[in-house]
Amino acid sequence: MKKGICVFILAAIVGVAQANAQGGSINQQIARENFLKSLPNFQTAAKLMFGREKTEGQLSQYFNGLFAIKYGMKKVIDLGEANPFLKEYVAKPDKADLRREVIENFIWDARGRKPDKAEYEAYDVVLKMQKTNYAQELLNQSKYLKEIQSEKNQMTNRAYQAAYCRDASAAELAGSDESLYVNKIDELRGRLYSPSQALNLRNMIETWWRKRFGTRMSTANLQSALDAFTPVKSLCTEFNKRWDATEIK
Repeated sequence: MKKGICVFILAAIVGVAQANAQGGSINQQIARENFLKSLPNFQTAAKLMFGREKTEGQLSQYFNGLFAIKYGMKKVIDLGEANPFLKEYVAKPDKADLRREVIENFIWDARGRKPDKAEYEAYDVVLKMQKTNYAQELLNQSKYLKEIQSEKNQMTNRAYQAAYCRDASAAELAGSDESLYVNKIDELRGRLYSPSQALNLRNMIETWWRKRFGTRMSTANLQSALDAFTPVKSLCTEFNKRWDATEIK
């Protein structure tokens, strides 16, 4: 083969390689731009699926195959497409950890406890069938708690234990009209730190102190705790988490 022909072929090969590389770069750029434009829809889909915010990095991991495989990286994904894609992703055989996360989130937000073994197993099946998500199950839990008084009472009692360091009274159980644990916690947090609840707040802090230290609080202890916890509206179960970051004496 003549030298001139060899040089021509080599130049052609290099040219094709450069074109392919440039095309890949363009595709990556398009995919990145479309992902960022789709990000609000991905975030909404993740909130519906998990009940929690997800980082851009997590969402990129969940959706990284959507452009290349299904859409060729050439379009923005709307919410109607992001929702079923995420259901399909969570249903994959190797995503049991994500299904577990979904189950733990809605059981906690509805009941204020961890799921039991039977709940893990039952809801895992439904999630693998792509027939539910956090938002749907939270709605189902809300209806269930409204219908079953005993279950609502258990949920309400857990909320009072978390907020007030004590069980709910019979009157508090009877007067509870919240159907989800997270709603009850929000209600008790607002109530506990309202001016009319000053005595209950002090009683709660003193109860927490006795349970933790086995002694009575001094006036200085109480004021120090009030100064530390009032700005952040901490509840009973949150005190221990904040203790090291405060200056209660």
